[in-house]
Amino acid sequence: MNSKIISRKIRVYSLKRLIFPLIIIILFSLIFFKYKLHLHLLPLHAGNVQELSTDKYKNQKYVSLSLSKLSYTGYDCKKNGNVVGSYYYYLEDGQCTFFLLKPNTNTLSDVYIEAKLLPISNYEKLIAMVSSDLKWNMPSLNAITGPYMVSEIDYRKDTTFVIYVLCLLLVSIALANFLLLILAIALPFFGMNTKELHSPKYLYNTLKNAEAEIKGLTVFNSNNIYITDSYLISLNPHRIHVIPLEKIVWAYKYSVLKKKPFKKDNITYTLHFVSDSKKHYVCPNNHKYEADSILEYISERMPEVLVGYSKDEM
Repeated sequence: MNSKIISRKIRVYSLKRLIFPLIIIILFSLIFFKYKLHLHLLPLHAGNVQELSTDKYKNQKYVSLSLSKLSYTGYDCKKNGNVVGSYYYYLEDGQCTFFLLKPNTNTLSDVYIEAKLLPISNYEKLIAMVSSDLKWNMPSLNAITGPYMVSEIDYRKDTTFVIYVLCLLLVSIALANFLLLILAIALPFFGMNTKELHSPKYLYNTLKNAEAEIKGLTVFNSNNIYITDSYLISLNPHRIHVIPLEKIVWAYKYSVLKKKPFKKDNITYTLHFVSDSKKHYVCPNNHKYEADSILEYISERMPEVLVGYSKDEM
């Protein structure tokens, strides 16, 4: 038997479990940078309206700016029969910029907005109507109109904020899990599930002693569970437990019916061990004879341990 069987199992299982958090980190990082969520939440501030026509905003989708005066075009934006916004224009120094804002008064001054930049080419009908109202021709108005419709109603900060928080939360959890798994690979004693608050030195010594005992002092072995002179060791892929025998006060099994499509139903038995500090250790996927053998051995060797399950004992 490998003298480092527990450490080797911890490293193998940790490597396998690295895949999922790594996928989450990569996937949501791509989403974050592709859709530039940080720029949506913190839009680039424009010092004045004329700046929007410069190359600086060529690849920008979201901006914030303060406006001294806007004029109402007389036209509104409707969706499903409801007015959701109104069209305004800003005309100064021979340049016209159109805005789609939440419904307001005919003249707006000292307004701060956060908005999405939309191609003005999608609003040719509006430009034609405004040019007619202003007694201009459409080519003349087109010539001085900026490249964007500055749309306040298309800037949905609340929705983006929720998406941003969810992405950040998932990536943070995945990153923390990833780092813990890396730590377990480098220092396997951090990959043990003792469920007790102990110092790294205690965990190191526990693993060292368990490795020595599983090699030469195993007194009982069934499936992935080993009982040595001092420890109950579970090498189940879901979680590796190293439990001092002196800590166990209750042990029982619980049956689990697994139903799979097109396959025969399968019953497995999950072993539960409860410590004197009320910590719960779960060892799933055992056959009935394996679970019974382990409980029988514990009952014979440690008669002070409560063996068996009933609702009254929960």
